[in-house]
Amino acid sequence: MTPAKVRWGVLGAASIALKKVIPAMQRGELSEIAAVASGDIARAKDAAKKLGVPTAYGSYDELLADPAIEAV
Repeated sequence: MTPAKVRWGVLGAASIALKKVIPAMQRGELSEIAAVASGDIARAKDAAKKLGVPTAYGSYDELLADPAIEAV
């Protein structure tokens, strides 16, 4: 039986997150990037679209309050 993937939320849409952290996590067999948050909703939406992340938040608090996010 294959373990379920952990649904991650990423706080921040800085260059290192977009170019290194998120792509590396997406390659992980047991991780799923479910959301990205930024203080700027446009930046979060752009990052989510470019990386195929389904949800974008305009504040960190919104992401942290999402019950579907299992790890940050």
